[in-house]
Amino acid sequence: MTAKLALLGLAAAVGSAAAADYFDEDAGDIVVLDTEAFGSKVMESDEMWLVEFFAPWCGHCQKLAPEWRDAATRLKKSAKLGAVDCTGDDKEICSKYGVRGFPSIKVFVKDKDKEPTDYKGARDADGIESFVTGEASKEAAGSIGSKLVPAVMYTEMHEFLTDSKKPRVLLFPEEKDAKEDGSFNGFKSVPSWFKMTASSFKKEVEEEVTSYKQGKAIVNKKKKVVQMVEFGAAADEEAKKIAKKFKVEDTPKVFLVFAGHYTSYDGEFNKEELKEFLEEYAEMEIPEADELPEEDWTKLPTFPEKPTPKKKVAVQAVKKINSERLYSTCLKGTSCILMLSATGTPEGTHGEGELMASLAAKYKHDKLNFAWVDAVEQDEFAAQLGVEALPALVSIKGKRDKKMKAANLPMGEGGLTEGANWVDKVLGGDVRFKVMKELDMKEDYLLKMDAGSDEDAGGDEEDL
Repeated sequence: MTAKLALLGLAAAVGSAAAADYFDEDAGDIVVLDTEAFGSKVMESDEMWLVEFFAPWCGHCQKLAPEWRDAATRLKKSAKLGAVDCTGDDKEICSKYGVRGFPSIKVFVKDKDKEPTDYKGARDADGIESFVTGEASKEAAGSIGSKLVPAVMYTEMHEFLTDSKKPRVLLFPEEKDAKEDGSFNGFKSVPSWFKMTASSFKKEVEEEVTSYKQGKAIVNKKKKVVQMVEFGAAADEEAKKIAKKFKVEDTPKVFLVFAGHYTSYDGEFNKEELKEFLEEYAEMEIPEADELPEEDWTKLPTFPEKPTPKKKVAVQAVKKINSERLYSTCLKGTSCILMLSATGTPEGTHGEGELMASLAAKYKHDKLNFAWVDAVEQDEFAAQLGVEALPALVSIKGKRDKKMKAANLPMGEGGLTEGANWVDKVLGGDVRFKVMKELDMKEDYLLKMDAGSDEDAGGDEEDL
C-alpha cells in the first residue's frame, strides 16, 4: 500500500469514527457517505436520496440523528437516507451544494440531471416519511394525470370529493399487469378520449368585474371559461386503498360524485355514451341529499382531511451594526446580543445567521436588541470584548462613558448551538459580566481606507 493510499484509508477511518460517534455508534440504515461513496452511491443511482449534511458538534444535528435513523429504517424500500460529515475531509461536497448551516438536508430525486432541492419539511421521522411518500405519489401520479383530468392522490381525495358544488367524475383507469408476486402494480394512463370528454364540458360565461377610478365604480363584463363538470383520476401508489373504499372490483370504472353521494356509470367505456350520461347533470342545480334515489346513489366514503399547516412566523435577519449604530443598539441604557462573525457575512459557516434570527424572534418581547458584527474588520472591537474564538455571542449592557458591562459565550462552553440557553441565563442574571473601560468600533471611512490599502498591496501575494 502506498503512503497516499494509507493516508486515504486513515482519513476514511477517522470520518467513519466521527459519524459513528454522532449516531451513537449505530448508523442503522443510514448510508454514511464520503466523497467517493457520494459519487458512486448517490449520483449514479436511480433512487431518491435524502442527504443530511451535518457537523458532529451541532446540537440541532444531534437532535435530528435518532429521527434520521428511524426514518432511514422506515423508508429503506422507497428511498435512501445518507449523511455527510462537513467537518472532515469531505468539506468540498458540502461547499459544492451550498451548505451554510447545519443540519442541511438536500433531496436528490431519481433523475440525477435535476438539481437537488432543500428539504423544508418537519425534522422528525414522521415528517420525513410523509415527505418521501408524497414525492413518490406525485411521481407516480405525474405519469397518469393531465391538466384536464388531474391525478388525485389519497391525501387529496377528501378535498376532491367535498370542495366543489359541481358534479365531479372520478376515474379508476385500467390496472396494469400485476407484479411477479401478484401485488398491485398501479393504473395505466388516462385514455385520450376521456380527456376529450372532460374538455367538452367547458363553457364560456360572462361575469361582472367592478373597478374604481377616481372613486367612481365602473362595472365591466368579462368572459371566462369554466369547467361545468370536473374530472379526476385515482392514480397514486395508494390508489388501491381508494378503490377499496369505493368497492371497485373491476377496472376501468367511472363514478359520478354529486351532492355528497356517488353513483356508478355502467355504460360503454367510450366518449359518446359517457358524455351523454354526464350532460344530464352538467348544469343541474345541486339537489338535497334526500332527493336522490337511494337505489342508485350511495353516500360518499370518508377520507382523512389534510392537516392545517402551521403558520410560519416570518423571521427577519438581524442587522449589521457599525460605529454609528453601536450606541443606539447597545449603549443607550439598553442591552444587546451580538453575533461576531468570522466570515464577514451574517450567515457565517455554522448557521450563525439562522440562530440569531431565531433568537431575535424568540425574545422579541424582551428588552434586547439583536445584531451582528464583522469581527474580522472590527478585530479591535472583538479584542475589547475579550472574544478569543469566533464565531461568538456577546451581551453588552450599560451606557457609554458610564458603567458598561459585557459577557461572551466562548465556543468551548457549548458553542452557538447553546445560544438560547445562554440568553436565558443573561436575562435571568446568571451570567457574570465584566466591566468595560472602553468600547469603540472603527468608523466606516477608516474601514474603506483599510480596504483600499489591502487592494494596493494585493499584487505582493502569490497564487497558490
